[in-house]
This record gives sequence, structure tokens and C-alpha cells, in this order.
Amino acid sequence: MYDYLVVNDELEEAIADIEAIIRSQACRRENVKGELTWLQRIA
Repeated sequence: MYDYLVVNDELEEAIADIEAIIRSQACRRENVKGELTWLQRIA
């Protein structure tokens, strides 16, 4: 099963969708564990 589906009928929209997927992966909880320490201190 796939996590994402990008329909490639409009090139610019497909590129924007793929860029959004790439950006979202950087925000996944397991990718920001080291960043949470400072965030917990200011919360």
C-alpha cells in the first residue's frame, strides 16, 4: 500500500505535490526527536 498518490496530469501541480511530500517528511516526529528538547523547555 502507498502512503501518497500523485496524479501526473498537471506537471506543475504534481511537482508541488511531490515537494510538499518531501517537506512533510522532514516534519515527522521521528525525524525531529532531537529538536524536541528545546521546544519542551520553552513550552
